[in-house]
Amino acid sequence: MSALDIGALDIGALDIGGRAWRAAGALIGVRFRLQGRDPVTGLDCAGLVIAAYRDAGILLGGIDSYALRGFPLDRALTEIAATGLLPMAGDIRDGDVGLFGLGAGQLHIAMLAPTRLIHADAGLRRIAEAPASRLPPPIAIWRWH
Repeated sequence: MSALDIGALDIGALDIGGRAWRAAGALIGVRFRLQGRDPVTGLDCAGLVIAAYRDAGILLGGIDSYALRGFPLDRALTEIAATGLLPMAGDIRDGDVGLFGLGAGQLHIAMLAPTRLIHADAGLRRIAEAPASRLPPPIAIWRWH
């Protein structure tokens, strides 16, 4: 599926989050690669979110290169805000994006559903689905509106 120019289309009624969640599911098993942005060569956590939304028809801005550890939280929040995703509160829906603190100054983003998540698991060296309880509670959550 090709990405849409969102400025030229009213997509308010479309279930973009659900489409992004299904697209992320299709990426399960893709190898992990730090700074990876292409499923052919590997994805990291940001690459997963970018690829899933791209495959759902949305080109996300922001999320430039970053350090594995010690990446400032305020910069991460600024870069995610630049994607076009909006902060949300309330119940998690398919395709929401969560930001997690993993300790040792490491931040991580993942695709969310009410009880599951899909993320770039560096330990498994691939994109994987897991129970939402696999990661600590998110620092922040965003949704495509």
